[in-house]
Order: sequence, then structure tokens, then C-alpha cells
Amino acid sequence: MTDGSMLKIDPQFFLMRRSALNRTQSKDAFADKLKDGPDEELKRVTQQFEALLLNMMIREMRETIPDATLFPDSMEKEIFTGMLDEKIAERFAERGGIGISRMLFDQLKGK
Repeated sequence: MTDGSMLKIDPQFFLMRRSALNRTQSKDAFADKLKDGPDEELKRVTQQFEALLLNMMIREMRETIPDATLFPDSMEKEIFTGMLDEKIAERFAERGGIGISRMLFDQLKGK
């Protein structure tokens, strides 16, 4: 690759692969999670859903910012930015987010 061209791989491929690995768990592992109670599991799932929505929102918001010329675009930068957005969204959701998790939890619990 002396001509300066780089192999371009969509960073979403790695994120999808990682999330697919997280979903493959045994029945025993799922049963262990339910020992905490179905309310805790429902709370965790609704927080994950809110984090997913927040991640998509943050990603779209980032697209509106003009590209900086200080650092060139690269696959590493895209992967890092994607992972950073994912963690920010997870922390938002854990700390209450924008209320989607609470509303979903209440709706699914039948309150």
C-alpha cells in the first residue's frame, strides 16, 4: 500500500459484531440475571434501549458539526468517535437520560 490508499472498513461492522457477541448467552446466564428480579432486568433493558436511541441522536448531532482540519479523517478516528458516542449514551441512560427509560419501564410494568 505504497500509493497512500487505505483499506476502508465501515466501523459500524465492528460495533455490530460486538453487540452480536453480547446477545449470545446461555440460558443459565439469563436465569442468573433474572435472580435479581424481573424489575431489575426490565430496568436494564429499558436503559439499554434509551442508550441506543441516545447514541443514534448523538451520532446524528455530530454529523452537523463541520469537519476539523486539524486531524485527518481515518478509520481509527471513526472507531474512537463511535465508541465515545456509545459510552456517552450509556452514561446518559444510566443517570436518567431524557426519560424514555422511565416511561417505557412504567408502561411495560403496567403502572
